[in-house]
Amino acid sequence: MRLSVLSGNVHSVRRRFLAAAAALGTALFLAAAPMPGRASMSVLAAESVYPSTSATKLISDQTAGSTFAILINAKTGKVIAQKNGDAYMYPASMTKVMTLLVASEHVKNLTDTVTITQDILDYCAEHDCSTVGFAAGERVTVMDLLWGTILPSGADAALALGRYVAGTDDAFVQLMNAKAAELGLQNTHFTNCIGLFDMGHYTTCNDMAVIMNAAAANQTALTVLVTPQYTTVPTSVHPSGITVKNLFLSRIAPLDKPGIVLGAKTGYVNQSRYCAVSYFLSSHGVPYICVTGMASSSMNAVYDHQKIYSAYAK
Repeated sequence: MRLSVLSGNVHSVRRRFLAAAAALGTALFLAAAPMPGRASMSVLAAESVYPSTSATKLISDQTAGSTFAILINAKTGKVIAQKNGDAYMYPASMTKVMTLLVASEHVKNLTDTVTITQDILDYCAEHDCSTVGFAAGERVTVMDLLWGTILPSGADAALALGRYVAGTDDAFVQLMNAKAAELGLQNTHFTNCIGLFDMGHYTTCNDMAVIMNAAAANQTALTVLVTPQYTTVPTSVHPSGITVKNLFLSRIAPLDKPGIVLGAKTGYVNQSRYCAVSYFLSSHGVPYICVTGMASSSMNAVYDHQKIYSAYAK
């Protein structure tokens, strides 16, 4: 595995964080709210998994333009601030955090190889999905599929990974929904592993924070999420490998904020616009998770996370 060279301070923080990652736990809470059977669900509320309190602050439109937003203390589970944080939303490619988590829990050997099939590439092209850039017939490692699922949001990697783990796309989605149930997420349901829009594919900012926290507690998943750049193992098709980057991390890194964004995953479909989930460590060592949805642009999603952390993280 070849990671990019980071600046000394950031690299040191990431290394210390990764060493402590195994000690992180995910608080599991119960929620109970049926999914409304309608296409428009922008402000239809569900019951919180991380329960809100009277001390929870309301995130203003001036602080963050995203329609949906939440900030959670990842250690205590306390909701610090929110805006429609318990409303149903479409997660787009934030879905791939769950894809990564489920795969990380089932993968035994990162050096196993998987063949990229033409039907995967055809599906990606048909649905205009982002991809790593693998070719039909190319044999790539499971490690490449994990990193390829998150950094460039590669649907080719995610689909191949799901089939490697579960045999079929549907079987892998069943594992995703089983994991959601295990985490107590009754306001989340998946119909695919890549985040394509479907009325039955939904979550809330609150639930997405739980998923991100569970991923942060998994050593493999966390390592993927905090990687800013990665180069795939060389193959005959790509003798130098394919270099991919986590653009959210590179975009938010130079912005002023009271700590460091360690890991992140973005998403976009027309119905959810630009959304993102990120894991933040404050300068005082407090971990936070921020989730936003329905930003007007990819950079505005980045700015919303920066402004939310600056306003509420301690």
